[in-house]
Amino acid sequence: ECAVGDREGTARLLVHGDDNLGGSCLVPDAREGAFEVPLTTLDRLLGDLAPIQVIKIDCEGSEPAIWRGMQGVLRRNPDVHVFAEVTVNDEAEPWLRAVEAQGFPLRYVDHDGELAPLDLARLSDEPLWMAYLHREDA
Repeated sequence: ECAVGDREGTARLLVHGDDNLGGSCLVPDAREGAFEVPLTTLDRLLGDLAPIQVIKIDCEGSEPAIWRGMQGVLRRNPDVHVFAEVTVNDEAEPWLRAVEAQGFPLRYVDHDGELAPLDLARLSDEPLWMAYLHREDA
């Protein structure tokens, strides 16, 4: 039981009310209601486990940190399919550009379940995108 990110240590978890547990998130400060939890990386948590076929990331804005902490998983599992709910904030576009530079075409799953190109010029059109990240040549 721990949070995942880009380092080992601890983090502050803000748990929303029982009506929205899925909205809980890591916060950088000691705000009311947040408490300290262990923090690790997916590389550390998953170790040499392979093959991993699918990873789902839904973390209310911590996508870039989780991605940085799973580079070994990505190397060991070149054909992995990653679904990441992208929270549109100041980190989203730079992170997605870095993901694309790693060879992952930027696509999203639309409301009909179809894949479509994720145009970064339209990123701010929606507060959330369900990105689909998979290297086609893997």
